[in-house]
Order: sequence, then structure tokens, then C-alpha cells
Amino acid sequence: GIRLGARVSSARALLANAGISSPGVKLHGAGFIVTPEQAVTLGLGKDPAVSDIIRPYRNGRDINQKPRGVLVIDLFGLTESEVRKKYPAIFQHVLTNVKPERDENRRATYRNNWWIFGEPRKHLRPAIDGLPWFVATTETAKHRIFDVIPKGTRPDNKLICFALSDWRALSILHSEVHFRWFKANSAKIGMYEGDAVYPKGQCFDPFPFPDLTDKPALKSRLDELGERLDAQ
Repeated sequence: GIRLGARVSSARALLANAGISSPGVKLHGAGFIVTPEQAVTLGLGKDPAVSDIIRPYRNGRDINQKPRGVLVIDLFGLTESEVRKKYPAIFQHVLTNVKPERDENRRATYRNNWWIFGEPRKHLRPAIDGLPWFVATTETAKHRIFDVIPKGTRPDNKLICFALSDWRALSILHSEVHFRWFKANSAKIGMYEGDAVYPKGQCFDPFPFPDLTDKPALKSRLDELGERLDAQ
């Protein structure tokens, strides 16, 4: 059919949004995920350094339903020998629960670097690790929700993450303007209008956030609404 209005699907990525959004980590090994009880046996709460390695973990279900409360072993930046020497219990856990699965992987980099996530998202880490919290949404969802993720949490690959930590950004992402933009650019996967994928390259990278430089009243109002959204 014929449509009136701008072709938002032809919009190009904006430099202002570059480096802000990324999918979360891709484990390629279910053994990286541990329960709080398992984490204690691996040294969490006893060795302060372990808190940098065993972190809270969130996936799409945690956002759309109820957080499971699981954690994940993140050894990015460490060599195999460093893990073995510094964290022998964690090394043994990953050796037993991750390596056998990785040994079957066809990709050599996944097999050879079996103690590290398959896709550790090295560019996402510095973007979110210095923030008090960041925003994420599930890649595929019937109801589009943007959630606040606590600092230190490792997000799953099926989450699209945003290195944003101000309430006005949360308000804008939940706004009718962004929702219409998303609907015009989303990838449909089901027969219902609500079943849609949020491809960051089309839905976020080209999205023109408003310039609030000389609008303190609007800034304040959006911040207030963002906090209320999070509380709700």
C-alpha cells in the first residue's frame, strides 16, 4: 500500500549514538551460570577478588518475568594459567562444566579459549562498567520494556544494552515517539503486531534523541517520569 510520511527505515546511524548500544555477552557454555549456593562454594563472599569474577546475570526472562537470581563466572581478561593459579576452585568448575561443551564446538577460537565467554563483548564492558546502572531491553518481545540493570551485572546476548544511566533517557526510550520509530523499523516474527525484534542498528543507532540543552524544565520532567517508570 501507499504510505505518507518520512521513510524512517532509510535513516542512517548517528554519531551521537555510536558505541552506546550492544548485545550482551554470549556464553557458549551453560556451565558458566551458577546458583548463589554454588557461588559461595567457589569463594564468593570469602575472597573479595571473586566478586569481580562471579557476577549477577540477567537474560530476557529475568526482565520480562521475574529475575532468577543466578550468577555467571566471567573470566575475561585472564589467561588459563592465571585462572588455575589464582582461582583453583573456579578453574576446576569451568574445566568440568564448560570445557567438554567447548571441545565439541567447530570454531577454533571457542575451543582454544574455552574458559572465556564465546562472545565476551569487549567493547560493551568499558561502556557500562563505569555506570551506576544501565538500560536493557529484550531483543524479541511481545511487550517492549526498557529495564534498569544494576551495576556489575552481566547481560545475556538476547538483551540489547544501552550505556545510558540518566532517567530522561529511560523516559525517551519508553515514549510514544520512540515506540512509533521502533514499530516502523522492527523486524516482525509473528502474526501478532506485538511480536517484534528490536534490531539496534535500525531502532536505536539512527534514533534522534531530542536536544535538551536549553530546556531545563523538560529535562527535570523527563527525569521525574523516568524515576517513576523505574519504580513502577
